[in-house]
Amino acid sequence: MKSNLNVNIVEDVVFNFFNFASRPKITTLDSGNINNTFLILPQSPDRIDPFILQCINTEIFPNPEVLIKNYINIEKSIWIKLNSLSSHKLYQWVHPKLLYDIHTNYPFCVAYGFYWRAFEYINLSINYDIIKDPGLVKKIFFGLSKFHYLVSDLNPKDITTSINNFHNTPYYLSEYRSSLTTYIQQNKNIDDLINHIINYINLNFNEAFLLEEPKKKNLLSIGIIHGDPKASNFLLDKSTLDVLSLIDLDTCSEGFLLYDLADCARSCCNPVGEETDEIENVVFDIFSYKNAIEGYISNDDKIISKNELYYLPFSIRAITFELAVRFATDFLRGNVYFNVDDYYHNLRRANVQLKLLHSIKLQWEQIQLLTHEII
Repeated sequence: MKSNLNVNIVEDVVFNFFNFASRPKITTLDSGNINNTFLILPQSPDRIDPFILQCINTEIFPNPEVLIKNYINIEKSIWIKLNSLSSHKLYQWVHPKLLYDIHTNYPFCVAYGFYWRAFEYINLSINYDIIKDPGLVKKIFFGLSKFHYLVSDLNPKDITTSINNFHNTPYYLSEYRSSLTTYIQQNKNIDDLINHIINYINLNFNEAFLLEEPKKKNLLSIGIIHGDPKASNFLLDKSTLDVLSLIDLDTCSEGFLLYDLADCARSCCNPVGEETDEIENVVFDIFSYKNAIEGYISNDDKIISKNELYYLPFSIRAITFELAVRFATDFLRGNVYFNVDDYYHNLRRANVQLKLLHSIKLQWEQIQLLTHEII
């Protein structure tokens, strides 16, 4: 749930990172589902660049200092990689630096019972919650391949997993079933939308196990993954729309690289986005998918082999089902994980993902054929 952070509290915390001569303008950014994020715009006569202030959700991330340490290690790895590149292979990449508390010199502060951190704001950048242009999907996937390459030398021992069982789809299905049993025991009347979602998940539970065989056979590459490469986490150059950065690194960990491609495709190949109320318009766009694969493999420094992309369609199905199950589980538990606007918000989110999964399965032969032609 969203924390009720009084604007005066946020304004007070701002002064931990900079001394302001005047009160800054504070804008709430709503694209995140977990943490509370604000854009801080200094006013004249302050000569301070805008920056991002974030309140960490310690119910989801009980050890926020782990997130800070991970971020610093990722920042160091990207910096080393960028500086090792030869002049003919320059990467356009910007990594927002952590800002330090001016009183403690720590890269975070604790105030009003919350952990706070601040980041550089990347000027002349833009991000989108929804990607309607298949050509832009190609740029985003090229950017994802650059991120995978830039963190490829990072020692997994330097990254502490922040969420246990993340992207363990069978585990999430088990949690859903347990929560559903409790919910049914406590609620006699179940409305049509809840029934629809329950029935669809029950009929399609095998989606959770589509990748178990290739995982057991060690057919999938393991590396440092972003974990949540949805469309809005890509910062784009305002003029060229090339990817400048991939932000929100709290879920970075060692994992199957294919999960990142699948989750990014799930987000970018739905032209109406995952927060839409136009459920009838939710579709998996095949042209965006084609551009996604071509964008990723067009990078000579790609980490995943073309042959491994055979499993990408299966991974997209599994990850789409996983997110639907996670949204549904959070609803059944009383909306305690994801930020929501109202009681049924997570249920609508789950419904969007299940509609997207349905669209993928309707086009399954075409998606597989396209994938095989490209690889």
